[in-house]
Amino acid sequence: MAGARRRGGRLRHIIARFLPEARKEPGVEPVTVNRSVTDPAKFLFYEVFSDEAAFEAHQQTPHFKQMILEEALPRLARRERVQYVPL
Repeated sequence: MAGARRRGGRLRHIIARFLPEARKEPGVEPVTVNRSVTDPAKFLFYEVFSDEAAFEAHQQTPHFKQMILEEALPRLARRERVQYVPL
């Protein structure tokens, strides 16, 4: 569990830097990140984009590329990505 705590702490720091930048993007509606109570290395991102173009633009931002792709993803044991559409 100590390794998960360390990994979770590093990820938390990256996410704390990332969130303010993501929230400034046009077309990004709520962006919320929650951390597991039982596993400190497990995070749930909940992001809503106004449309597909906003989602695509989000993935091209410097903060997404640097903080998420380069810094956070290599530290993950597992990543599951699920997309939903509004009813």
